[in-house]
Amino acid sequence: MKKVLLMAALVMMSWQSMQAQNKTRERKPLTTEQKVERSVGRMTKELSLNEDQIQKITALYQEYFKSVEGLARGDEKMKEARQKLNEGIKAVLTEEQQILWKQQKTRQRPQKPQGGE
Repeated sequence: MKKVLLMAALVMMSWQSMQAQNKTRERKPLTTEQKVERSVGRMTKELSLNEDQIQKITALYQEYFKSVEGLARGDEKMKEARQKLNEGIKAVLTEEQQILWKQQKTRQRPQKPQGGE
């Protein structure tokens, strides 16, 4: 009897684990508008953007996400689009916001060591 109960408990735990894994795989990719909203929302919160800045940065992100749609990571066109986005954002931000933005970027993505170390 103990073996049957133990086996039933193991089966139930395994089943729950498989269900949890299936739920994470079903996540739908974000639309361009959702990506823009998420990115601009984060910047607005952390950099205290004004309405004019929000509109300009929203347009920059819309252009960026549309231009990189379907490109592979590391693609040269993606790098160029990212550089153009960063230059546009930098032009919109005040000096204080630029400093905060640079700090935010380094916190989010630590720099990889150069030279294959």
